[in-house]
Amino acid sequence: MIVAVAALMLLPSLLGWRRRRRQIEALRAMARNWPSVEGRITASALQDVFRHESSHAVGAQRAVVWYEYFVGGRRYSNNVVDIADEIRSEGHPTGSGSPESPRLTAERYREGDTVPVYVDPKDPHHSCLER
Repeated sequence: MIVAVAALMLLPSLLGWRRRRRQIEALRAMARNWPSVEGRITASALQDVFRHESSHAVGAQRAVVWYEYFVGGRRYSNNVVDIADEIRSEGHPTGSGSPESPRLTAERYREGDTVPVYVDPKDPHHSCLER
């Protein structure tokens, strides 16, 4: 009985995870066709983040990488490293939800570096560094 109740309590979470996973896969597939433009890293840092679990706060770090790029003579700026960040953040800027170490991400994208930026041709506000 206890196992059945626990399973029912986890079901919404599992369904939400599967839906987000499908959204991430669809976004990655779409982004594979995005053209690239030259961009420049304007800021790269580690940021401390905290979340509450039970009765205490748990600390972690995330990489925050900002870059700029031009499309059609217009300047754009973004902080999406991994295209999956668009889904993971659920509307809140995350910097990078990249599965690798935040420190490695910040080291790989150093301020002033020139990088390829993959841009949605339908809406140049949408871009990423990794797809």
